[in-house]
Amino acid sequence: MSYWDIIVKEVENSHDEQYFFGLTLIGDQYSRRDQDPIPGSVSKPKQYHLSQAWEGIYLTQREAECIQLCLLGMSMKAIGEELNLSARTIEFYLKNVKDKIGVRKKKDLITVFTQINFSQVQVF
Repeated sequence: MSYWDIIVKEVENSHDEQYFFGLTLIGDQYSRRDQDPIPGSVSKPKQYHLSQAWEGIYLTQREAECIQLCLLGMSMKAIGEELNLSARTIEFYLKNVKDKIGVRKKKDLITVFTQINFSQVQVF
């Protein structure tokens, strides 16, 4: 019997409580969401608070890493190579940060983060 024949047979018998389901999860009485996670396995993502002037605005780990490397004068391509990401992904993270703080240009972004002394924040 082929794989697909077995799948078809299991689907055909999906309402039969006596049928043993060998390949599919049809008939399981629980889902993964019902299981308790391993204690300590789920961690809250790290967030970086900017300053009191920017109350309620937080950066993700990747956004903070991109900003710090940008403050060092690195190009998008160089930041991408450092973080093993594409330059386009770096642009995406920086765009998110610009949207969060309400600036449009990379120059303004660097000015804001220089003023709040973000380069001193321990990110890596």
